Amino acid sequence: MITVLEGVHKIYLSNAKIINRKLKNGDWEYVQKLFKKYDKAFIDKHEQTMNILEDFVRRYTDDFVRFKND
Repeated sequence: MITVLEGVHKIYLSNAKIINRKLKNGDWEYVQKLFKKYDKAFIDKHEQTMNILEDFVRRYTDDFVRFKND
């Protein structure tokens, strides 16, 4: 997942001005095309990442409950 996020971040940083301008003008298609190559990788890794997080939360439930109340 970190590789996917690093790739997206790199594209965003190198195109931030135009991306923000396109989004401000409602041109989502440009942005979708720019990041399209990462869509499948993100979706594939997302489920695996969420499963790992769920397992972690179940294992350390008390820490999460305490964190919520801090």
